[in-house]
Amino acid sequence: MTVLMNAISDESWAGVGLEPQRFPIEQPGTSTGEFDEEISAAYRFVVKLIDRMQRYHERGVEIIDPPVGALHWKLDWGVSPYPW
Repeated sequence: MTVLMNAISDESWAGVGLEPQRFPIEQPGTSTGEFDEEISAAYRFVVKLIDRMQRYHERGVEIIDPPVGALHWKLDWGVSPYPW
C-alpha cells in the first residue's frame, strides 16, 4: 500500500487541498503498527474522495480536471472505510 500511496502525484494531493504525502517504504521485520494505521487512514481518505467523485459524476455533475482515469477506477477499499 505504501508504494500506491507514494505514487499519488503532488498535483493530485493539491487537488484535494492537501500537502503532498510521502511515506517511508516498509522494511521487512520492522514494527509498523502506528505506521500501518497512518497509511490505512490516508488510503481510506483517498478512496473516499475518489468514491465521492465517481458518485457525483454518475449523477451528471461535471468533475473538472479529475486525476487521469479516476472516474472509471474500480475501487478496492482494502480496509473498511468505516471505523465501526
